[in-house]
Amino acid sequence: MLASEDARERAAGLAALCRRGGDVGDFGDIRDMARRTDLRERYWLARALAASRHPEALTALVALLDDPQINVAYQACNAVGRMGDRRGIAPLLRLIKRSREWYVQRYAYRALRRLGWRQRVSG
Repeated sequence: MLASEDARERAAGLAALCRRGGDVGDFGDIRDMARRTDLRERYWLARALAASRHPEALTALVALLDDPQINVAYQACNAVGRMGDRRGIAPLLRLIKRSREWYVQRYAYRALRRLGWRQRVSG
């Protein structure tokens, strides 16, 4: 399904992969998948990347943090937190500073907490 020409089928394949717990990195170029135009596809990709151990998974998620669709961006935040890779802290902090969407900021903050980040006490 992930190799289909139809975006709906690819999105359904990503959703099925999320339910089954497979690694999306085993099924193609995840950076290319992150650049697709279909909202559903990017949404399910962000969710699928949370469980991926592919070396480019974090890079693809960082790209999805800037997605113009709030649903994709907050799923990317959630996935970065679930991955547990502390290299995701800096991109999440940058996202909080530049995003105008409180909902995305909220998920970025939750992901930061999940990664063990603690806000400094101001003086």
